[in-house]
Amino acid sequence: MLEEPIGDYKATLLATNGQLIQSYTLNEQSSTIDVSEIQSGAYIFVIEIDGQRFEKQVQIVK
Repeated sequence: MLEEPIGDYKATLLATNGQLIQSYTLNEQSSTIDVSEIQSGAYIFVIEIDGQRFEKQVQIVK
């Protein structure tokens, strides 16, 4: 069974206090996020696809 493409989707990096750090628009051809300019620390990574929101706490270490 073939899955249908999901098209563009939104990814957001938030500080743990909810402050917006960076917002990205991704798709099947471009799904890499450059965090080289983001300081080390704990963040919340949010992906929104077709009205569904997925959150994951992440740690950036340099």
